Amino acid sequence: MLDPMAVSSEAKRNSLEGRSFFEASLTGGVMWEKDGDLGWNDQLQLQGTSYAALPISYYLQADMVRPDSPRENDRDDIEAVNAQIGIRPTLEDNVFLFANVGQTERGYPGADWNPTPYDISENRFTNVGIGWAHTVSDRNVIEAFVAGNDVHEHTEFDFVGYDPILDGDALMQLKENTRQRTFTAGVSHLLGIDAVTLRYGIEGSVWSGDYDYSVYTFWSGDEYRSPRFESSGRSARLYGDALWEIDQSLQVQGGLFYNWVEDNSDYHRVDPRIGIAWAPVDNHWLRAYYREDTSLDSSYTLAPISTVGLAPLDLPLVTTGHSKTAALRWDAEWNERFFTAAEYQHQTLEGLSLRVPDVLYTRFGASEGRIDRLNISANYWIGGGFGAYGSLTLMESKNSSPGKPSGIGLPMVPEQMAQVGITYVDPNRWTATVGQTFVGKRAGTDSGLELDPFSLTNIGFSWKSLEGHLETSLQLLNVFDRDFQVAYGVAGPGRTLLGSIRARF
Repeated sequence: MLDPMAVSSEAKRNSLEGRSFFEASLTGGVMWEKDGDLGWNDQLQLQGTSYAALPISYYLQADMVRPDSPRENDRDDIEAVNAQIGIRPTLEDNVFLFANVGQTERGYPGADWNPTPYDISENRFTNVGIGWAHTVSDRNVIEAFVAGNDVHEHTEFDFVGYDPILDGDALMQLKENTRQRTFTAGVSHLLGIDAVTLRYGIEGSVWSGDYDYSVYTFWSGDEYRSPRFESSGRSARLYGDALWEIDQSLQVQGGLFYNWVEDNSDYHRVDPRIGIAWAPVDNHWLRAYYREDTSLDSSYTLAPISTVGLAPLDLPLVTTGHSKTAALRWDAEWNERFFTAAEYQHQTLEGLSLRVPDVLYTRFGASEGRIDRLNISANYWIGGGFGAYGSLTLMESKNSSPGKPSGIGLPMVPEQMAQVGITYVDPNRWTATVGQTFVGKRAGTDSGLELDPFSLTNIGFSWKSLEGHLETSLQLLNVFDRDFQVAYGVAGPGRTLLGSIRARF
């Protein structure tokens, strides 16, 4: 919200200064997986900036995606529209508006050993909001926002259940309808006092939901319909954060976040955070932090996301789920060609919830656990248009939930991950990349059953015309068609071809 004119940016040309422009683009793409049919995707994009009467910047994107898969009932149809508008009505005021509307229809093929050719979900969503920022003076800014979302979900799930008429098992279908509405508002104050920058504020959310279901018995045609169940809740966050720039080589940041949730019970917690950034010598930066985070029902916030520019692993936690993270990072620029980074994170968590790909109504979770993660990465400019990159991640996790066997890891957290690749950029505006990805052993279920490691080769090619009016890209993923699993019994995609052509006007 501090720069509403940054909503749009020219893609046809690089421009350091702001200027009026209008740009439209049409993108058509195809996607094909081995043994499957041809899928496609389309995109329309309109964006521009005008300084004529009122400085305004706007961005509109509409997408339609129709992928295909060789597995029966494996589809993910998407239709979505995303709109953003930035306005500067006065020299002191900035306004930002956004809306996101769409629907998805997804099929769940199930695990290899338990196919589910009729399980589906349909989702319709609407997100809208407005933000405002007022500059009182240099380093004195007041910000506020209101946002709301409305989500409808319909699912259909076939199962075998007990039928009292047959006094035995019968094939049935469960249909569920869920709707949740959330309204969030917040206000924040950014204030600079000498070498200290303060940010403090308050945010709150209210939500309501309703749910109903029906159970249909195929052999008899009988259907039971439930009454409608309603629920509601509230949450709030009060926070304060301070960044102290002691000198050009040393920074300290700290804050306190108070979180409150009223749902079926009354929950509250105070989350502290503290971090330090230090540049002991030129082109070397050391950063460390400790912070605690609570997951709330709304993702809209004006609160600081990072601590000294770093953030913990983004984990899918339930509402009131909690994490504690201690981390250390070293970034280095050894010369104009060679850059490295090394980061270690120790994270304990409560309330992990992972949706299993391609399987409806199945989630992996952990009420308690931890992850130790070491990541080392490097980028090297070889010269002559060539560049190389590589990263290695080592992770050790533990699922310490009550009742779980000792020594098992968290679901879907690999012991090792590595990427290496080389990119060539030609003066004639085409780029080629070859990369290799390795994923090590990991728990494929929340009971700790291990999945085998795998390695994939990917290649990509792109080209852009001189004036930027035409752009093409081609990717071949899993070049050698390696078999692998993303969860127990759930196969990953085979050799896949992705291609697109974009025209700009």
